[in-house]
Amino acid sequence: MKKFYSLILLFLAAVALDGFLWAGIIRDLKVHTPLTIDYLNIGQGDAQLVTLPGGVRIMIDAGPPQGRVTDKLDQVIGKTDGYIDLAVITHPELDHFGGYVEVIKRYRVGAFLMTGREKDTAEWKSFAEQLRKSNIPIVLVREGDMIDYGKSHIDVLSPGSEFFDSAALNDTGVVMELKSAGIKALFTADTGQNIEDYLLPKYDLDADILKVGHHGSRFSSSEEFLKEVTPAVAVIQVGKKNTYGHPTPETLARLKAIGVRVYRNDLDGTVELTVRDGNIYQSSF
Repeated sequence: MKKFYSLILLFLAAVALDGFLWAGIIRDLKVHTPLTIDYLNIGQGDAQLVTLPGGVRIMIDAGPPQGRVTDKLDQVIGKTDGYIDLAVITHPELDHFGGYVEVIKRYRVGAFLMTGREKDTAEWKSFAEQLRKSNIPIVLVREGDMIDYGKSHIDVLSPGSEFFDSAALNDTGVVMELKSAGIKALFTADTGQNIEDYLLPKYDLDADILKVGHHGSRFSSSEEFLKEVTPAVAVIQVGKKNTYGHPTPETLARLKAIGVRVYRNDLDGTVELTVRDGNIYQSSF
């Protein structure tokens, strides 16, 4: 049977925030699925696929151009249902947006979410032009925006006005917190300790699942931040071949100190976390 999809974007003026509240997504699906988060093994870069209960798919970054992200997506989604509801670009670095060139060709995408920050490189300009020609809607997000679908809720925690214009693009990365199926998951892009310090006094960052910031760089995942988050599971998106020394011994030691179970793409392949009744189950492939 042919599927019909509807994507409804509802903007509401935020009472206490400078900007708008991104309030809802509705796709016409009657699928009984658990919450699943796939941390795709695409080499040195970030690419996560969140499948909410009900079947809505949210992709967060797509890895580098040669990461074969569509092959990994085919393993998760299958080759017959080529629809992604929302695609997030956390920030315009090639190891985060490069794979979207192939995603746009292979899948139908309901809308792109990004901050609006750009990078003066040939790769970003080429992708931006491809995105323009695709006619896929673009929604700009910042701190205070949110997404609701069924009983799942996503808050955008950063970037705020303090960091949106930062010369360091990592400071502008989209940080999101997902509440769904009885758990909380934190997605941190490539943000460093300065962003962690900004978030700590503002939000309850306690989470069950943590996407470790900046591929396990020593400049992210501070001791104070990890003690606040206290995740049960942490995933490091890192490639076997990288010249940065990621993940660094310092970050691995800090993760070990809080007793978190750590998974890594370079060692475990694609890491799939499935949540049922508030319990987290892990598999790799």
